[in-house]
Amino acid sequence: LEAAGDFMQLPPVKAASLAADPVQPKDMDLTARTAWESDHEEAISGRKLWKNIDRCILLDYSHRCAGALCTLLYEMTKHGKLSQDSWAALQNRVLTHPSAQETRQAYRQAPFACQDCPVGVLRHSVRASFTYERAVGFARASQQRLLVAVASDRCTGQSANFQLQSAVYKDLASVHNLSTTAHLPNCLFLWRGVRLTLEEKMCVELGVVRGCAAVVLDILPDEREPLYDQGAHLEPFLFRYVPEAPIMEVPGATWLKEPELGPGRFYLGRAKRNWKYNVSITMACHFLDAATTKKPVTINRVQLPVTNMFALTVYALQGQTLPAIIVDVARPPGMSRDEHWISLLVLLSRVRQIEDVVILRLPKKKCFEGGPPEFLTSEYARLMCLEQETLLMLDKQLAAVRLHDIRAQVTQPLLNEMRNTVETRKRQDIQSSSLPKRRRAT
Repeated sequence: LEAAGDFMQLPPVKAASLAADPVQPKDMDLTARTAWESDHEEAISGRKLWKNIDRCILLDYSHRCAGALCTLLYEMTKHGKLSQDSWAALQNRVLTHPSAQETRQAYRQAPFACQDCPVGVLRHSVRASFTYERAVGFARASQQRLLVAVASDRCTGQSANFQLQSAVYKDLASVHNLSTTAHLPNCLFLWRGVRLTLEEKMCVELGVVRGCAAVVLDILPDEREPLYDQGAHLEPFLFRYVPEAPIMEVPGATWLKEPELGPGRFYLGRAKRNWKYNVSITMACHFLDAATTKKPVTINRVQLPVTNMFALTVYALQGQTLPAIIVDVARPPGMSRDEHWISLLVLLSRVRQIEDVVILRLPKKKCFEGGPPEFLTSEYARLMCLEQETLLMLDKQLAAVRLHDIRAQVTQPLLNEMRNTVETRKRQDIQSSSLPKRRRAT
């Protein structure tokens, strides 16, 4: 088991984690509890497998980050406090900071002014805003007209009996969380050459699954779509109908799906998926009972199963290594300290060095401090105890077969380092306990 920086990123924001037991809501009846266990089956199984690990060695080494960025992340996770040098390094990457002249120059050039550089955000509504803003800029830079495919929504099943007002459909278009909308976006921004992420599992063996990046070669509009001018100087064009399919290519792929298109190229047709939505009483009061304030309806959405990659949430970015990233890390209203701290760690650790980051909004210094959430630190402590047992067992096995050279190079240095760490922490605890406590102001 290798537990390093990525271990500290479990979870990003309110996600199930291997490092903590899933929390079951209180006062649930048998039916609700059964449904909850079914919905969280993967999280429960994953946690059980994780707890069954009986041997591990922790490798304190960053495979991605280096220099000032590595120091900053180490201070966040190990010390729970940022040095003035690390705080100054962050401020120098803030686009609006007086000392960030080099950052402002770099922001207008590669790699930041490229499609490969996403904006990392903490809210889906912010993601949608940045996606449109960057789509307009990149389409103009490619000298093509921006084409906008809006999802087609309608009520289905018993919900089809309801005559929803237009305000309801406007409200549907404001739901930007892809997990809610069955991974079909409200709006899709298209032109030849735009890079998109698949939201469809086409071929597991070839890796053509959700999250796979592909490039649009051409766009086949619906047969009912009127002809439109493709001049790059024109305002964005809004399709009346969801396009029939884009012709897409996975760069570097050698497999052949459509012989007439060539290697790595394929048609991607429209998808139909259902999702649930609670209609507000103020929008559809004519079909709600007087005692209710919301009515759940089933929405059938038709859209191309792809999403733009210009802006991504912390969920989508976790695990990626990027050439550069632009981040908006201001703390949103209602986000807890622990969620925000983990999100900061995830977003900043996507690149190799601090110069690969541009920060749009920076929170206060205290948001980076305080260390990991309690459930992560307690799990890390458990793994450290498990590591000691693993090393002692391995050392005994090496001694039994007289592999003393390996003991001297591997297990003995690690055990000595572990003992020194324990002694250092004991001294620090003694020193901190001997300090006079501050009196609270009255």
